[in-house]
Amino acid sequence: MAREKRLQIGDKEVTIRELSAAEIRDWMANAESRANESTKMVDLADLLFEDVTFHDLTVMTNVTLDQLYLMAPSELREIADGCREINSHFFNMADRLKPVMDAVAQAMTSASSSEKSAA
Repeated sequence: MAREKRLQIGDKEVTIRELSAAEIRDWMANAESRANESTKMVDLADLLFEDVTFHDLTVMTNVTLDQLYLMAPSELREIADGCREINSHFFNMADRLKPVMDAVAQAMTSASSSEKSAA
């Protein structure tokens, strides 16, 4: 059975749920399209935390994006910490993938710059 954790944040009960392997796979499969979207318009709120985005929090909890925007950073951190606790495998995988993804992004940027210079 998947793990759950409940937090009381102000007057809202937040339920954090453990992602299934299929949900993690789908999240990873959609990461590229989310990255492409984020280059079009950066949500500055996502810069609050290095380890989690607002989209991640909506996937792991019963909280909507609009509700997250109304919360204080300390409340968001409490939710993010709960998500990290309940979904430790997801976050460990993301931590391992970050250097790889950064290298791929750097290679793509370098290739794009080289193509523009050659033109």
